Amino acid sequence: SSSSSCAARVAGGSSGHYYAGAKKSVPHLLGCKADFDTMAMRLPCEGSATFDAFSTIWTGIMKSVGGNMKWGQIGITRRRTAGSAAVVEYLKYEIQAGTAAADYHREQQPGFPAIGTNQNYECVVDPATGRWDFLVGGVAKFNWTHAGWIGESGTRVDYNAEVYDLGSQMPGTAASKCHITNCQYKQGTPGSSSSSSGLTPGPYVNAGLAAANVFVTSATEHGATFVSGTALDIWDKNP
Repeated sequence: SSSSSCAARVAGGSSGHYYAGAKKSVPHLLGCKADFDTMAMRLPCEGSATFDAFSTIWTGIMKSVGGNMKWGQIGITRRRTAGSAAVVEYLKYEIQAGTAAADYHREQQPGFPAIGTNQNYECVVDPATGRWDFLVGGVAKFNWTHAGWIGESGTRVDYNAEVYDLGSQMPGTAASKCHITNCQYKQGTPGSSSSSSGLTPGPYVNAGLAAANVFVTSATEHGATFVSGTALDIWDKNP
């Protein structure tokens, strides 16, 4: 959302962030993918402001373990780090495998797509090895392995846009919404009913989204609408 001043507009949101998208609880998740429109994601007062801000759109799977979240995510991000006016835009590959600093990794890879294009983003984990693979347009881009994902699988799939500062623009406008399409996920079949160990990966299936899965953190700032079981639209109400 736009801001009339160059002051930060961090107002809380959900754990300090604001989301527009869809989320669905699914057992034994091993991967997900979706197509995103690449649209303007301006940060507040670009070129002059130096406070922390980002705008990102991503898909991922996650799991809560003892109240702490583990996840794998892929998408695109425009980010400004506190103390600098420079804006960096990148392909984002992110993994949280535990609570220690070494259990987290965010890869910022060049290749942010052109505005007006559409790409498919996919991330998938092998629970036998803890290896995550990240693909854009079906092309392997990055992988990262961590023991924290050995024998693990996700329990929720997300297809989201996200901002930290409300002056940051989410992709899409009321007149030209950002389309998230071809939403799919992959599950594993466990060798036993009580464990993720020995999961046999299955094929990708349509996400089967329902209107109840689509949400926004702030309905005054952002919009999201259900389109189909594999698609939704999101936008910034005050771009």
